[in-house]
Amino acid sequence: MKKLVFIICIFLITSTYADSLSLGDMADWVMGPVNGLGKVLGYICLIGGIGMILGAFLQYKAHRDNPSQVRLTTPVFLLVVGVILIILPFVGILVGYKSALIAYY
Repeated sequence: MKKLVFIICIFLITSTYADSLSLGDMADWVMGPVNGLGKVLGYICLIGGIGMILGAFLQYKAHRDNPSQVRLTTPVFLLVVGVILIILPFVGILVGYKSALIAYY
């Protein structure tokens, strides 16, 4: 008997809650945390890209001091990866997605 009362209460609560939300409201509720996650990943890409470029300059100086210990491909690779990481959050702007412009400012 307790199980039946519990199941009826669950159905009443969910039907009342479902009536108060439209499909658009539920989609906004689901997509809210996803938008925040996208911003966080964008900032991580920017910080990582700046770090990679700084590391590329340090590796290049180490290559200039001792070319046999650090190959030239290491700072070049770090520079290319750093530039890609910096450009990555702004790809939406480059392809014409207008709302991406607001995402990081």
